[in-house]
Amino acid sequence: MIDNITIERLRGIRKCFLDDFGRFNIFLGHNNCGKTTVLEAIYLFLGNDNIIGNVNINNLRQLIVDSDEKYKLNFYNLETEYPITLSGMYNKAIRSAEFKYWEQFAEAIDINDIKDRQTALEKEYGLQLRYVTSTGTYMSKLILSSNKDKQARAEAPKELGNHINSVYLSSIIGHGDFAVNFYSEILKKKKEAKLISILCEIEPSIKDIVIANGMIMVDIGLSQRVPIQVLGDGIRKIFEVVVAMFQCENGIMMIDEMENGFHYQSMPILWRAIIQTAKELNVQVFATTHNIDTLQAANTVLQEDAYKEMQPLWRAYTLRKFPEGELKAYKHTYEQFNYLLNEDREIR
Repeated sequence: MIDNITIERLRGIRKCFLDDFGRFNIFLGHNNCGKTTVLEAIYLFLGNDNIIGNVNINNLRQLIVDSDEKYKLNFYNLETEYPITLSGMYNKAIRSAEFKYWEQFAEAIDINDIKDRQTALEKEYGLQLRYVTSTGTYMSKLILSSNKDKQARAEAPKELGNHINSVYLSSIIGHGDFAVNFYSEILKKKKEAKLISILCEIEPSIKDIVIANGMIMVDIGLSQRVPIQVLGDGIRKIFEVVVAMFQCENGIMMIDEMENGFHYQSMPILWRAIIQTAKELNVQVFATTHNIDTLQAANTVLQEDAYKEMQPLWRAYTLRKFPEGELKAYKHTYEQFNYLLNEDREIR
């Protein structure tokens, strides 16, 4: 599990330190305070074998990186002369990631045409990643081109250290397509029984789940299986979250604005699914919200007999942004979290 992380010069965050993470960690705060950026930092911190992570975090915001100017948006105040740095403890071992922006002019030229060439060179730009773990130091490079073909390539060493299972669920992009792919892997590994048993606690009518014609099909006791959409958005979205968690067994799950698409009355069901799955699969969860119903639902579930043992593993962090880009995190243990909600204190 991640124990702590220091974020420096990523997007609108000049510096932020978060410590004493638990099994379940939820980030709170005003709009534009940096909640999503903190999740993105965790995603990049884990990605020692994912040099394209900085492109992915823009894609998750539906921002296509097709120019060097857009690529610079990842850097604090667009100051690419200073690197993005992420450092912290993972499973009690120190690790760090440093992203540096670079650009140059280059072009592939036929050796026989050199004497006749007078055209300007194409601009190349990208990131260099220096990743340090307990197993060594690894250097990777992402190279993009400004030519009309928008070419890109990645250069990385053959060995990149230990891979960490992780999944990032964006608040914007739908998850239906990956759910089919992820569930296919679950079926191949014969792990569907455990997933279905978790879902049956939410929807007892579920007897089996398969993939047919590229769709998730569910047996609920009718004469034929039906698409999961028939069961409603709530169970479909819970299925997508749980399926994603199966992909990060013994790893990390990140969920941005977890309440999106859920009616407030369904939030306890979602929390039970997340807590139960994280317990079964040894997954550490990081999520963001600014919805009070989501917090109250979590508090209600954590007081149920089946989940009380999870209370010591709960952390809530209220994020507050200060001038000059400093982001401070105010940690609440479960006891503090419960007290603040019961006293109707503003925690978000």
